[in-house]
Amino acid sequence: MAVPEDILKEKIKTQGPISFEEFMKEALYHPEHGYYMSEVERIGPAGDYYTSPHLHPLFGYMIGIQIIELISMIARPDLKVVEIGAGRGYMAEGILQCLYDH
Repeated sequence: MAVPEDILKEKIKTQGPISFEEFMKEALYHPEHGYYMSEVERIGPAGDYYTSPHLHPLFGYMIGIQIIELISMIARPDLKVVEIGAGRGYMAEGILQCLYDH
């Protein structure tokens, strides 16, 4: 089984220099070795990094306060809020708790 370094060296040897974009593509999405191609937990205590909602539910709750203020300022009770890349949904949970409380 080839290691990522060997794979890149062989690619450069056969195809010539590669761009930074190509290097990152290999590093992130290579079928065997790519960062995003494994089932390893990425976010949280067992992962590589935290996001604010992982640290404390107050982050989502405060976003909820801002949503309430925004709705009252623009007089749009039908405002739609979408969480992109929700992960485990911690931010949505904090927002919904805030909306429930208020």
